[in-house]
Amino acid sequence: MPRSRYRSISIGNRAASLGITPDQIETALGAAFGGQQISQIYTSIDQYQVVLELLPQYQEDASALSRLYLSGAGGAMVPLSAVTKIGRGLMNLNINHSGQVPSITISFDLAPGKALSDAVTA
Repeated sequence: MPRSRYRSISIGNRAASLGITPDQIETALGAAFGGQQISQIYTSIDQYQVVLELLPQYQEDASALSRLYLSGAGGAMVPLSAVTKIGRGLMNLNINHSGQVPSITISFDLAPGKALSDAVTA
């Protein structure tokens, strides 16, 4: 059953003109929402992981995406909202994988009197 609260992001042509790549957008979103460890602090008695992420109150609201900035051409700071279109859509509750790669299963029945080779050709 699809969920109705999915937020989709599409990248416009404007990104390239501002020196922004899709990889930069992916990295910024991953850093903001992924909770990635960026460093480790060592002391004489313990060690601490340094994790980069947005504060929880900003992770819950899509309008917080407008607070994310990317480094564009010449070092100019470009708001994420200037190079993306953010909207709501539908998404499956889960995504099937084959190993680490997203996958789908296609099922079909043959029409009476048709061979599998006819279906594959079609």
